[in-house]
Amino acid sequence: MKVLIIGASGLVGGNTFSLFKQLKYNVIGTYNKFQLPNLEYFDPFNKMHLRNIEKKNFDAIIYNGALTNVEKCEIDPDLSHHLTFSSAKILIDFCSVNSIKFIYPSTDYVFDGLRGPYTENDNVNPINVYGKHKLKVEEYIQKKIKKYLIVRITNVYGKENRQKNFINSSIAKIKSEKSVSIKAANDQYSTPVCAQDISYLFDYFLKNNINGLYHFSSTDYMNRVQILQAISKVTKYKFNIIGLKTNEMNQIAKRPLRGGLLANKFFNKYSSFITTNIYEYLRKK
Repeated sequence: MKVLIIGASGLVGGNTFSLFKQLKYNVIGTYNKFQLPNLEYFDPFNKMHLRNIEKKNFDAIIYNGALTNVEKCEIDPDLSHHLTFSSAKILIDFCSVNSIKFIYPSTDYVFDGLRGPYTENDNVNPINVYGKHKLKVEEYIQKKIKKYLIVRITNVYGKENRQKNFINSSIAKIKSEKSVSIKAANDQYSTPVCAQDISYLFDYFLKNNINGLYHFSSTDYMNRVQILQAISKVTKYKFNIIGLKTNEMNQIAKRPLRGGLLANKFFNKYSSFITTNIYEYLRKK
């Protein structure tokens, strides 16, 4: 199977690219802003780049492109729309015309966070620009393509070159400074999930020709203070945790407070699939 992973220098894309290489997929990974070895530069707005991938006859495209900085999305909604929706639209149209399966990681930010964690049947109601644009991509996929997979995930952690995810960036900060205090919201709940598990999920879905909309999560349901407490407990690193309410965090974009995702639809069908939890991940670091 021939797969193109757009955004393979990021957290989800990078883990998926590494796994697919190990599993001997015919896989090509791309980068846009952050260059890494073995990845090709790709700009979805460049027609020449589109023509080049058309020649390679991919069976599936995993598209990780988006402006993921939630605060920046709120400050500059035009940029968010350009990088999250307009870029995805180009690839969705491309996949539609060429009968290529389109795989899209989405988010629990399509919900308002009033009564999560959520199932696929719950009503969407995004409360920030990032969530609105991710939902717009979802809706366009479902309207335009028959062979698609949308996987909603949230609070992803794992091996990452830039250490941007919350767990790894917190550990890097703790290791690099003598006296560390980390502020975190104690009222924003989600279902953290390991990026490596997501890569195995994509492999499973591709090999079994699964389409549709799925939520994916592990067994954890935590706020970020509880995640920091898990880091402290497992790693024995000494640092100060400052728990704050969301309205004390001075965040520009609204956050879902009771967010997170229920993956019952997936696990009811595929009960043999095993996920990692945060404590297991930290014990291996």
